[in-house]
Amino acid sequence: SFCENTGCAAHQYCDYNTHQCTANPSGGSGGRTGGWNGGGGSAGTGGYRTGNGAGGSTGGGTAGAGGSNTTGGGTAGAGGSNTTGGGTAGAGGSSTTGGTCAANTECYGGACCQSGTCQALPAPVCTFNNQCGANGRCRDGACEHACATDATCGTGQICSGGFCVAAPGGGGLCVYDRDCGAGHTCINGFCHVDCTTDAACSAGDRCQQGVCKPDGSPQPGCHTDVDCGGGAMCVNAVCREACTTDAQCCVTGPAGSVCRIGFCLTAHEAAPACHLSADCDGKTCIDAACQ
Repeated sequence: SFCENTGCAAHQYCDYNTHQCTANPSGGSGGRTGGWNGGGGSAGTGGYRTGNGAGGSTGGGTAGAGGSNTTGGGTAGAGGSNTTGGGTAGAGGSSTTGGTCAANTECYGGACCQSGTCQALPAPVCTFNNQCGANGRCRDGACEHACATDATCGTGQICSGGFCVAAPGGGGLCVYDRDCGAGHTCINGFCHVDCTTDAACSAGDRCQQGVCKPDGSPQPGCHTDVDCGGGAMCVNAVCREACTTDAQCCVTGPAGSVCRIGFCLTAHEAAPACHLSADCDGKTCIDAACQ
């Protein structure tokens, strides 16, 4: 049986050349289930925060230069690292998830700044652009929806290059939840409304884990063949052109240029080079390609 039909385990992706499940590249995340457009994979393990220096020894005390602070306590000084949450940020080192922050730019390795601390990002929800609705794109495992102005984006986002993206440098409006007042959570320097349903959120947001956040969820490209037109068929929420050879696929069109299992796929779908930016050696993973 083909993996396009059976899906793959969380640590694998479907190789459209061999039609078999293949282990994800090291450092990345895969797990595409349910054919062409399954999400999956695990979130990054945390980020690094610029600005931490050497801490004191485990358990407390004031940091001295050149030491390390591994499990808590101590005020960070210069030149070392603070790994799992202790210490106040100083100069010259790094902090994993749990370090204090004021904006996303102070967190690295797949973390965002929420309520004054670096926290791991949610699990990836997409691999390919065609999972993110009309003119959207999949960037680093999350959908960035198309836009013309900031007004159509979610809280804390701006419209840049035709896509809704997190505001660089943060909002500067808050660091901790208390800076926003009751019923709000501080994320990347912006005050987000707390919620129990999507109805409490503004346009461009949806209620996620009790907080209104930008809607980065996958969007179906079609529901039935009628949505596709031109003789294309709606296959797993994506309009596909039927084919028997690569020559029958439109090279420049959205349907793709490679014929696999009777349908045209994009080259990136047929042979994904990445699932997350962690796979890309300093580049960004967009539509399963390092760019």
